[in-house]
Amino acid sequence: MENSSLTVSEPFRSGSRLQLLFKPEAEADGTDPFLLKESEAANDRSPGWQKGFAPLTVSVIRAHTPFTCAVVLEVEIVHSSPKMSLPDRFILKLNDRRFGYRHSFVRKPSEWNSDREAPFVDAVRMCLDPRRSTAIPHYFDDFPGPHEAVEWRTLDRQPWMAELYTWKLKYQQYLAEILAYRCLQTLQGASIPRLHGTVRLPILCGSDFLHPAVDFVNGFAVSLIEGTPMNEVQVGRDLTKARAEEVSQRVLDLVRTIQRHRCLHNDIRLPNIILRNWPRQVDPVLIDFGAADIEQPHEPVMVYPGCGSDEVRETRSMLADPEYGGWHAPSPFSQRVNEKHAAYMGFFRVNDRIESVPEHIRDLQYERIPDTDGPDAKKKVLQWRVREGVKTRET
Repeated sequence: MENSSLTVSEPFRSGSRLQLLFKPEAEADGTDPFLLKESEAANDRSPGWQKGFAPLTVSVIRAHTPFTCAVVLEVEIVHSSPKMSLPDRFILKLNDRRFGYRHSFVRKPSEWNSDREAPFVDAVRMCLDPRRSTAIPHYFDDFPGPHEAVEWRTLDRQPWMAELYTWKLKYQQYLAEILAYRCLQTLQGASIPRLHGTVRLPILCGSDFLHPAVDFVNGFAVSLIEGTPMNEVQVGRDLTKARAEEVSQRVLDLVRTIQRHRCLHNDIRLPNIILRNWPRQVDPVLIDFGAADIEQPHEPVMVYPGCGSDEVRETRSMLADPEYGGWHAPSPFSQRVNEKHAAYMGFFRVNDRIESVPEHIRDLQYERIPDTDGPDAKKKVLQWRVREGVKTRET
């Protein structure tokens, strides 16, 4: 559920300045991205979460509203260390539990306000077990149980629990996106944005470290893609059918490439595909890997509800759907499949299906079989065949 009143929050309005901590992305050195993710997650949960980060001040140029799973800002540098390899302008993505989609397992999603923060901080402080000086609660299940310092059952269904649950989901999205960028490092700067580094936005200053949910916001910096989302380009008005087909084929090639890296994006939609330097070029760039999943060795990849493992097929169906602009003309069935369908369903249905294809597409994909006209011929013989050299599909 989207909270419209939080589409532009005061800290992120245009012209606002943000005091961040920035850690540049290291050069590829062969380190396993999964091990790197685990070590960084452990660092997030410790008082040394600022290690390796340097101060960075940015000014908000534009807030990409409404905020959904994350706060997405176009920013420019006001002050930074000379060693930071950052462009003057870039995209800052913050997985801030306070803004955007807010999840809840105890009540309907509710808006955040400053009055909620103090009780949440107090609840986290109360749940810290004084007997474990180095153990910092991480996820929901890490807090003390019924027989420890705090009686768990007495805290059931409290608002602060929903706040922690929201943070947990956004933190998981942050880790998923960082991992996806690192596993797709060879595509950065071309087919996907370049990951410049990770950031921390302190939100609880002047106190001892409690928990990453209350002390800081996780985020990262990626390159700004100058272009237009595909959902803002209309086929037939802004570009021809032929050029739209060219774009769709490049999108499908990109999804195939990502799949070869054993990655599922899990949220391929037209708004998440940017046409770089449109209308001069038609280079698609895929963004927003917050729902991505990477297959680990000896471990099957997780498929999110509503998403399939064959994203190429799903993307092809989306691009061909008239509701999404009709970017793609699906490849025809092979002639062998057409003949098989005709034998099973009847010649009329196969002929009718081919004739329902838009004429400008049908003329490119099919040709009429000679001597197949006449009374009731449509019910008795196959009247069309696939042109030689046309790419076909079997399913």
